[in-house]
Amino acid sequence: MKKLNVCALTVASMITMSTMTPLFAKGVKTPSIPKKTVVWVDTTSSKFKDAMSFEMPIKNKAKDMKITGAGVKVKDGTYTIPTSNKKFEASYVSYMAEAGVGIYAKGKVSDALIGQKGTLKFNVVQNHHTYHLSTSFVTKKNPGRLKYVKVNGVNILSKFKEDQGGDFNVSLKLANKKVKVDYKVQYPNKDHGVFIMPENGDEVSFKKNTVVKKGDIISIAVLAPGWERDTGYNIKVK
Repeated sequence: MKKLNVCALTVASMITMSTMTPLFAKGVKTPSIPKKTVVWVDTTSSKFKDAMSFEMPIKNKAKDMKITGAGVKVKDGTYTIPTSNKKFEASYVSYMAEAGVGIYAKGKVSDALIGQKGTLKFNVVQNHHTYHLSTSFVTKKNPGRLKYVKVNGVNILSKFKEDQGGDFNVSLKLANKKVKVDYKVQYPNKDHGVFIMPENGDEVSFKKNTVVKKGDIISIAVLAPGWERDTGYNIKVK
C-alpha cells in the first residue's frame, strides 16, 4: 500500500508540474495593463466633444493574443469591451495593437460626465493560457488644449476661431517679419510641434525668429488624449 501511495503521489506531482510549468517557467511574463487610468472629458470644442483615456498598451502580449470576457464583441479585428459604468466602453484594434486598449464615452458628452467612475475587466488568451486583466478609471475635465499663444510677446489665444474641421484659425499681418511664437500646452494634452506650411512648398519645422511670407501658415499641433486626435492652431500670414 505504501508503494502504491508513493507512486500515485509521484504521478500526481508530475501531472501537476507539467500543467503548471508553462505559467511559471523562467522568462514567461504575464500580460498586463495599468491598474488605473483617467478618462478626460473634453467639452472645449463646440463641434467635437468627447471623453477618452490615453491608450493603454497591453504589455507582454503574444502574436496569438485574443480578448474574451462577458459582453466582449469582435468585428473585423476590433474588440468592444463593456465597463461596469454603462456610459463608457473600451476598444482594442488588432491591427493597431501597439496602441492597446482605450476607454471612451458611449453617448453624448457633457460636463455631467465629470467625476464618474468605473472598472474595465477582460481576459487575454494567449499561449494556451487565460489571464485576467482589469483597470479602474475616473473621469476628469480636460482644461483645454493651450494655456496661451504668444506671437512676438502678445497673447493671441482668444483671437482663434474654430472651423468645421475642429482646428482653430487666425489671420495676422506678419509678412516679411521675424516671428517668435511661444505657447504652453495644458496637461493632459501633448505638444506635437510647430510647423510652417508655405503657400507653395513642403511643411517645415518652425524656428523662433523666422521670417515668414504672405500665405504661410504657422501651425501649432496639439494631441488630446485618445487616438492621435491632432488639433491645429493655425496662424495665416497676411
